Amino acid sequence: MNERTAPQYQRILFLDFDGVLHPRGAGAAEMFCHAGPLCDLIKDADCGVVISSSWRFHLGLRSLTRLLPKAFQGRVCGRTGPRHLGAWPKYHEITEYVQRRHISRWIVLDDSAEDFPPGCEQLILCDPRIGLDGRILERLGAWLAEAPGEQALNAKNCNGPLIPS
Repeated sequence: MNERTAPQYQRILFLDFDGVLHPRGAGAAEMFCHAGPLCDLIKDADCGVVISSSWRFHLGLRSLTRLLPKAFQGRVCGRTGPRHLGAWPKYHEITEYVQRRHISRWIVLDDSAEDFPPGCEQLILCDPRIGLDGRILERLGAWLAEAPGEQALNAKNCNGPLIPS
C-alpha cells in the first residue's frame, strides 16, 4: 500500500486503535470489536482513514490495514509520521500530516486527551475503558453529514489557523 497513490477524500478521519476500536487493555477476543460499527458508519461517506495509533511504530501500513475488517481496509489511505516529542505529541503528528497533504476537513478519534491541546475541536474523545460507543458514533455521523460550508473546523487547528492564508 502506497500513501502517494491513496484516493482523494473530502474528509479524513485520524484513527487511534487502543481505547477507540477496542477498550484499552482488551484481550484477543475484544480486539477491534468496534471496527464493524465504525465501518458501517463511514461506508457511504467520502471519508478516508489515516492511522494515528502508536501501533504504527511497530507495523507497516499494509500490516496495520490488514488488522481491520475487509470492508474497512479500502478506506485506509495512510498513517501519521514519526513520534513528536514535547507537549501534545499526537496533535503535532496529525497536524504535520494535515499540512503536508493540504487536508482541510479532518477529525480525530482518540482516547488520550493529554495528547491534544485543551479545547481541540477536531478531537472526539473516547472513554479508553469502552472505546467507540453510540455517543461517539453519533458525533462522528453528524460531522460526516455536514455540508462543506457548515464545518467550522475547516483549515483550523485547535488554536487558530492551520494553513496560512
